[in-house]
Amino acid sequence: MLFGLSAAATPFVMGLVFYRAVIAPPLPEAARPTWFIFLVPPSLIYAHGITIFGELAFLENFFFFATLLAAALLVYGRHGMRWPFSAAWWAFTFPLDAYAYVFAAKNYRSIASLGELNDRASFKIAGAIVQVEKKFTRRDGKPFAVIWLEDLTNTLEVVVWNEVYLKVSDALVAGRVVEIKGTLDKRDEVVRATAMEIRLLAPEKGNGASETCAGISQESVVLLQFSTATTGDELRQVREILASSPGQQPVELLFDRANGNSLRLDAGSEFRVNLTPVLKEKLSRWLVMSFGKIR
Repeated sequence: MLFGLSAAATPFVMGLVFYRAVIAPPLPEAARPTWFIFLVPPSLIYAHGITIFGELAFLENFFFFATLLAAALLVYGRHGMRWPFSAAWWAFTFPLDAYAYVFAAKNYRSIASLGELNDRASFKIAGAIVQVEKKFTRRDGKPFAVIWLEDLTNTLEVVVWNEVYLKVSDALVAGRVVEIKGTLDKRDEVVRATAMEIRLLAPEKGNGASETCAGISQESVVLLQFSTATTGDELRQVREILASSPGQQPVELLFDRANGNSLRLDAGSEFRVNLTPVLKEKLSRWLVMSFGKIR
């Protein structure tokens, strides 16, 4: 409810402040970083709105609005290095404030400190996803992603290869805060990383207890992958196999397509299964894996 109210108020509040920006004198340099707080409303409405109200396609427009706004703010802040440091700089880290205690309690490495490690060293960090590029491998056409993660110290480019990507693809959304276990790649001047494990984080509760992210269900998802050569008879065979072992685990279907873009569908509540060893054997031809679902 609070999310809906704040989202509804956003256009009016932002409109009033932009009106002030046009007709009033410029802010003093010490206060100018506060303009960057405007990235938060459209970013969060897009990131969380798509998750909560997936059927509302127009929410996708907030991504492009946030991107345009970010570009405008970067132009506005091109002389930001000469702005004096003040409390207004809090606007740059506001989205991560709720996670500061979690970062400290879990003894995560800061991104800035990764440069001290050797090439191929293992690490554990946490931060907010600021950009996601979803791609396909040239050889096999398998999906993977490159994400940029930001903590309170720096930003890191992380490659999420197919094996990990299939487990967490729904979680890779700008604005989400995640924990990443991975290995460093220091072959170039710029430090990069490869993700070995990714999980969503939740803000710290008021009583000091860290809650499990509400976006992750306790049920595991059974993912079945089908090639471009899949026939109707094959799909009917899979349907009969699924119907033979009813249960609570949801099933998702991943269809490869000739253009390289895969189509992912939920099989529906009537095809929830109990993934027994016998069912695993029957589905082995199509079974990719079973993993925690992110709603």
